[in-house]
Amino acid sequence: MTMSTVIGVDIGGTKIAAGRVSSAGRIDGLRRCHTPATEGSTAVLDAVVRLVKEVRGTTPVVAVGVSTGGIVDHATGTIVAATDLIAGWAGCGVADELSNRLGVPVSVDNDGNCFALAESRLGLCAPTTICVAVGTGIGGGILVDGRLLRGINHLAGEFGHLTVDTIARCSCGKVGHLEALAAGPALNARYLAAGGTASSFQAAIEGSAPDPVTRRVIWEGGRILGRAIAGPVLTLDADLVVLGGGVAEIGHPYLAAVESGLREALPHQRPLRVRGAAGGTNSAVIGAAILMEQR
Repeated sequence: MTMSTVIGVDIGGTKIAAGRVSSAGRIDGLRRCHTPATEGSTAVLDAVVRLVKEVRGTTPVVAVGVSTGGIVDHATGTIVAATDLIAGWAGCGVADELSNRLGVPVSVDNDGNCFALAESRLGLCAPTTICVAVGTGIGGGILVDGRLLRGINHLAGEFGHLTVDTIARCSCGKVGHLEALAAGPALNARYLAAGGTASSFQAAIEGSAPDPVTRRVIWEGGRILGRAIAGPVLTLDADLVVLGGGVAEIGHPYLAAVESGLREALPHQRPLRVRGAAGGTNSAVIGAAILMEQR
C-alpha cells in the first residue's frame, strides 16, 4: 500500500483535521473543520466523512487512518473508553462505521500513539523514546526499538493519568492525576489565578513579550510534567523524550522547564535528550496514515 493514497484524520474535541500523507510524512490538501462534539458520535462521523471526501476530491484513495482521543482497541477500531469531550464516543465502532461509508479500509488508534508513530517516521528516535502530547489533555506513546508499545489494555502512554500530588479532578473523573495539574486548561487556570493580564494563557503565550506571570506558569507547568514523567523514563530507561501538542508549541522555555523537572527527579545524571515534535501540530494526522502500513 503506498502512503500517497492514504488519508490521515485527526479527531479532536474542538476540530477535525485531514490530509493526504506521503510516504515521507508530507501532508497535502490539509483541511480542517469544527468537531460537533456535543451532538454525539454520529454527527462527528458525518463530519469526518464530509472532510475526507473534500480532501480526496478526484484522487484515488485506498485507505484512511484515524487518530482520536480516548482508549482505542486498535485491532477493532473501537473506542473502549472516553471522556465526555465528545458525547457518546465510548463504544463507537469508528473503523467499521467509516469503512462502510467511505468504501475503503479504515484503521483507528489513540492520538498519542499516532503522534509517536509520526515521530518514528519524521524524527531522530532512539532505542527507547517516550512521546508526550500536552494540550487540552495529556497523552502520548512509547516506542521501543522503533515499535509502538500499546499494552494489553490499550493504556500504554496514558501519561495524563499518572498520579501526582494534587486534589484537582481529572477529565476522567478521578483526582490526583497529572492532566489536572499540567494540561492546557490547568495552566490557563493557574495563569488567571496568578493575576495574568491577558484574556487567557493562550493569548499570553502568543504575545510578543511574555510577562513574569506567563514565564512563571510556563516554568512551573513544565517542571511538574518533567517530574511526573521521570517515572516512566526511569522504568523504561528511555534516552529520548519528545514533546508535542499545543502547549509544547511554546517552544524552548517549556522544553527547558520539562527537562529541568526530569533532571531534578531522576536519581542520577544520565544521557537524556528532550526535543520538540518533528511533525508539529500535524503529527497525529501523519501518524494516523502510518497506521495503515501496519495492517
